[in-house]
Amino acid sequence: MKTRKFLTASTAALALSVSSVAQAQNAAANLPNGQVNQIVDALTDLCATGEALPEALDCALVAEAQADPSKQPQLMDMAADLAADGVDLPASGKLMQLAQADTQATVAADANAEAAAPTEDDLAAALKAQAQAAADDLQAQADSAQAEAEETVAEAEAAAQAEAEQAAQAAAEAQQAAEADAEQAAQAQAEAEQAAQAEQEQAAQAEAEQADAEAAAQADAEAQAQADAEAQAQADAAAQADAEAAQQADTTTDPLPQVEAAENADAAAGADVASEGNAASEPDVASGTQEGEATAQTEAPVLDEDEVAAPLTDNPEAPVADTGISSSDLAQALEQAGLNESAETVAEAEAAAEAQAQTNAEGELDAEAQAQADANAQAQADAVSQADQSTAAAAAGEGASGNEPEVVEETVTADEVRSSTEDFANSVTAAPTDISAQELEDAKDRARDNGRDAERARTVAGAALLGLGAVALNEILKGDEKVVSNSGDRVVIEDNGNFRVLRNDDVLLRRPGADVTTYRYDDGSTRNVVTYEDGTVVETIKAADGRVLRRSRTLANGNEVVLFDDTQATQEVVINDLPQVNATRPRERVVYRDTNDTDALARALSAQEVQGVNRTFSLNQVRNIEKVRQLVPEVTVDTINFETNSAAIRAVEAEELSALGNAMRDAIDRNPGEVFLIEGHTDAVGNYAYNLALSDRRAESVALALTEYFQVPPENMILQGYGESDLVVPTTQAERANRRAAVRRITPLLQAQN
Repeated sequence: MKTRKFLTASTAALALSVSSVAQAQNAAANLPNGQVNQIVDALTDLCATGEALPEALDCALVAEAQADPSKQPQLMDMAADLAADGVDLPASGKLMQLAQADTQATVAADANAEAAAPTEDDLAAALKAQAQAAADDLQAQADSAQAEAEETVAEAEAAAQAEAEQAAQAAAEAQQAAEADAEQAAQAQAEAEQAAQAEQEQAAQAEAEQADAEAAAQADAEAQAQADAEAQAQADAAAQADAEAAQQADTTTDPLPQVEAAENADAAAGADVASEGNAASEPDVASGTQEGEATAQTEAPVLDEDEVAAPLTDNPEAPVADTGISSSDLAQALEQAGLNESAETVAEAEAAAEAQAQTNAEGELDAEAQAQADANAQAQADAVSQADQSTAAAAAGEGASGNEPEVVEETVTADEVRSSTEDFANSVTAAPTDISAQELEDAKDRARDNGRDAERARTVAGAALLGLGAVALNEILKGDEKVVSNSGDRVVIEDNGNFRVLRNDDVLLRRPGADVTTYRYDDGSTRNVVTYEDGTVVETIKAADGRVLRRSRTLANGNEVVLFDDTQATQEVVINDLPQVNATRPRERVVYRDTNDTDALARALSAQEVQGVNRTFSLNQVRNIEKVRQLVPEVTVDTINFETNSAAIRAVEAEELSALGNAMRDAIDRNPGEVFLIEGHTDAVGNYAYNLALSDRRAESVALALTEYFQVPPENMILQGYGESDLVVPTTQAERANRRAAVRRITPLLQAQN
């Protein structure tokens, strides 16, 4: 069998190996040390001859044996082989005998090994025993591995349990810390409010004290003025007496008194001039110093610098009495009296009077500009009122009348809806090809000549605009109106410097999955009903020109809320009757940068009434009359940076609107009738019509983002672009602050307050 042969061969090989080693050891052990050294020396000499060496001679081994005695048995084995080959070495005979004896021993060992070889049954039993041992070993290893795995699982479960307990402990500690922080914050807020209240009370006290001080100062000034007047009267009387005495004196013997009398008379005349000037001025003007007053009582009156300057500097608007003395004569009189510095003061006073006159003239111009601005604002309000009156009650809002309306039903798909991160398929067209650049520039000049406010007198149309042909568009145009920009989704119309943009106001309502039913009536008006998957139904009524007139929202529970209704009679707006934006009532504006000032944001989005206004407005008035819009705060959104000529919003910037979007959604959850105006604005660089259309597109993108990211109901938002017509910073240069979006809560303006 192969196994037996393999074992036999292995055993024989092992025996031979052991025999060879044993032979070498025997050879070394059976020779005296002197003969071993002789053999080593002989082999060394043989290697040194350089002649042809026997094949069995290993000179390297000879060298190693000299250095390492443990190599001598191998060396003796080699010496025995050389002796057998006939090489003459010391003790060659002895070596050969030892080798022969070793060979015989080897043969005998082989025979003994062969006789001791195991049988096949023994081998089989041995192999079986080995296999069983191996199997037992593997089983033991498997059992050990299982035990280790079970131990590992138990340890992991214990570790997980410990981690869970630690996490629960950490959460409890974090909750306690958060509650402690909240309590500290509330306490800090209360302390801050108390401090603010104290500061306000201190400020009020300081104002009261200041008012008292001013009143006391006014009383002192009046008393001082009375005393000065009496002192001046005494000085005038003394001067008159001195003059009369001088005229009666004998002047032939002493000419000096005549000169003094003449000087005194001139001084008295100057005092009269100053007195007349003071009489024409405010009564609280000081006439001189106490030192001057004392001098005036004993000598001829001398004019003080303050007496000369007071009529021209303290009350420049009061008329100065005509004394008949020119300023040059007065200066000459002062120079004769030795008051050159007073003459210079008169010149400075005249310059100040001229500057005040210039300021008064500029003030008159400012007043004229303000009057023109007020007139423009009123013209804007009148234009909106005229638009409201010209839009007759739509058939869609009066119920069924005349022929049955045309009905169109559709379900909005995702492919039909633009997202806030997508741009429009086509760019804003600055002008149709039949409008020259010069005509556009002339239109812009006319707009600026009519005043910035008049530019915003516009009406807004929309849904029927999409896909309108030339005939339908011409039916909308009135008088001298002409199209200056048409991008397909927006049309900008200009009429003698007044611009209006036409768009589809229902674009925000077209959400994926919504069922839309449109009723078109003979008069061109429409009623649009949108049903959402959550059961909410939104109904919008629009006039023939596309302007939104009414919108209602019916919730899933059946409750209906009217968001706005322009089909009702509207009270005209008188601009001067509205609270005016000025230093005491500044324009309220909150700049949103994902602001930490949540209180300011909450105030801007939660005001329940407009101070000083006891009426409501139509949506058209809110959209298109700036003075009406400014009655509610503006939340300026400057966290969005639109690319040039683009209306797309990057997702990361849309997400930064979280505080604003969540606040709007929460407000609508509390009151389903809330309405927010989403505005778009540009700076004054570029084409006016282009800026108007682009800002309107950007307002649409902001509204879409608020719905997409924060679930703000689209029906509660109205969008409007204003282009460059409402600049925060009044400049025609590129200005980042003017390129903005804005949000206003206009509910208090549209709906009557309880």
